[in-house]
Amino acid sequence: MQDEAMKGRKELASIGDLLDGVIAGIGGGSMSPMLVVRQVWHEVAGEEWADRARPVRCDGATVVVEVADGAAASMFRYETRRIGRALAGPLGVVDALRVTIRVARTRAPSGPRE
Repeated sequence: MQDEAMKGRKELASIGDLLDGVIAGIGGGSMSPMLVVRQVWHEVAGEEWADRARPVRCDGATVVVEVADGAAASMFRYETRRIGRALAGPLGVVDALRVTIRVARTRAPSGPRE
């Protein structure tokens, strides 16, 4: 029964991904840096990090990547130079980009207060 209900549903997409695509189309074909990063992320980050780290913002020559926790941030730190160099080409940046890391915020469980 649940399978039948899910048949008509499409896969959910991030609103940021959708907006980047729309904005790129309006702007005459040049894509936003964040859209470019998202398109090449799996290839650049590699199998180990593609699903564990998520690019969330581009500020000039800096890409901000979010990871789940402090342990992942410590390990990902060793990949930032490689990933920055790999992203520089697709983004048209001569030098390597700076990659910064932020730990994802976790929501406190919502329950009755005592």
